[in-house]
Amino acid sequence: MHHGWPSARTRLRHRSVLGALSAVLAATATTGTALPPDEPAPPVPSTAAAPYALLHVDQHGHVARWDPCTTIRVRVNHADPRAPADAEALVTSALLRLEVASGLHLELVGDTTYLPYADTGVREPDADLVIAWTDAATVPALAGGVAGQGGAVWSTTRSASRIWRAHLVLDVDDALVPGFAPGRSVGTALLHELGHAVGLTHVDDPRQVMAAGLGDASRPVFQAGDLAGLQRVGAAAGCF
Repeated sequence: MHHGWPSARTRLRHRSVLGALSAVLAATATTGTALPPDEPAPPVPSTAAAPYALLHVDQHGHVARWDPCTTIRVRVNHADPRAPADAEALVTSALLRLEVASGLHLELVGDTTYLPYADTGVREPDADLVIAWTDAATVPALAGGVAGQGGAVWSTTRSASRIWRAHLVLDVDDALVPGFAPGRSVGTALLHELGHAVGLTHVDDPRQVMAAGLGDASRPVFQAGDLAGLQRVGAAAGCF
């Protein structure tokens, strides 16, 4: 049996209609009652009209994903005074959107002092996903116009590739539009990084939430490719 603890992290940069890049990210989590199907649904392929990309596929063809028959417990670190005043409401809304799109169960269980990538504060044992606001001085990966970074940790066996925890940070110094607005908004950034947290990575299509850049055409709603990818890593894929 092969067993490992690989991890992945991604950075998202903002892209204007002229193609200039500057950073962005997205995060999401939510609570819900929908149950995964007894039998996994046939996987939806990535297409030109609905592109998606998976964070990790192991040597046995298993996609790295959460067990949809468990609850992903989410904590938020918004202690930085520059964090949005409505940070908790933003996360709650993003989690709901992700849960509706993926069928995964996400529950906001409280705040935390833990800061991913800086490894400061206390890592609560009942947190599977941590969302935090910070700056490049604290998390150097945010330097150079990177609005956020996210990643996941998974284990691989012959039967599955299972995500066990995930994390993301948003840059308090990035001038994102408040709320879930079209364009370069913090809400779209949250959705993007939450996509990474549940097993998706970047695509070239600027229409998708999981596009590598956030621009004026971005929308705070999962698009066709995002939805197809979330089916691959969500409840439709079945429980472990």
